[in-house]
Amino acid sequence: MGLRIDDFKKKMEEKHSGSSQFYKLQEGQTHQIRLLPRSTAFFTDKGDDDFAYDYRIHFKIFDVKGYKRLICKRSIGEKCPICEYAFGMKGDPKAKKLFPTTTYLFNIYDYKSKKIMVLDTRPSIHDQIVKILTNPRYQDSILQIKNGRDITIEKGTITPGKPNPDLYSVMAVPDRTDVVDQLPEDWETQINNLADLVPSIEEDAVYLTVVDCLRSGKLPEPREIKKEKEVEEEAETVSEAKPAETKGEVKKEEPGKGTDAPATVEKKVEETVSGEKPKCWGVDFAPRTKDCQACSLKVTCRDKVFAS
Repeated sequence: MGLRIDDFKKKMEEKHSGSSQFYKLQEGQTHQIRLLPRSTAFFTDKGDDDFAYDYRIHFKIFDVKGYKRLICKRSIGEKCPICEYAFGMKGDPKAKKLFPTTTYLFNIYDYKSKKIMVLDTRPSIHDQIVKILTNPRYQDSILQIKNGRDITIEKGTITPGKPNPDLYSVMAVPDRTDVVDQLPEDWETQINNLADLVPSIEEDAVYLTVVDCLRSGKLPEPREIKKEKEVEEEAETVSEAKPAETKGEVKKEEPGKGTDAPATVEKKVEETVSGEKPKCWGVDFAPRTKDCQACSLKVTCRDKVFAS
């Protein structure tokens, strides 16, 4: 009886070494990792135009299920009702809480767990990595899996109740090394999967509900958040329920009638019911949008874009 100390220690080591998908930076420690590209497009002749995915998040405007994290519509270049409301609160100190914070997603290789993981950070780390990537001394070695360089991220000690502007320090490791032989067999798939972690835009009604509640001072009703798998299953269900009468012809139904799938899902499904790929397939992969996330051809489209 009693606590199995050896098993307990192992469990704690796994917990703090990043046994989950996301890599956790420990306070007061220096972490040496290999920064990896956000997609395999980096290794093609076309290349990639960025090394991370970024999006803006409204965080805990309401501590209510379904409203704790809402991606800002400005992330895709649209007007955001929540931001518009905050802009109108001139001089009100509460407005600051309503504005979104920018989040960056990176692929990394963690030497301790021997896994490809995801680093979820704020601008301070991203901006320091940008300086390294644009430095002629390092720009040809960062992100490389052969003859490349690691980076170190040092996280300082947080002082409660005070600003911590210099909490993180990022540096390039001088020595070049190969990491390709240490990567898992499906490393290309894992790298491309980063796009799937970018949250999708919510329905307009969700943002308008937030603004209405801010005006009235009431809390919104909790709402269920559908997981990506559930959205894809809905798309497949709608596809089976609405066969095309002739090739290239799709019988349309009003959103919400005959199916519980949202209109955005239905719109994307209609393009693929006839057996033909939508025009955007393999050309325009936009992981933030709900249409793209709901498309049953999302994975093949993504791989096509990254490989071209």
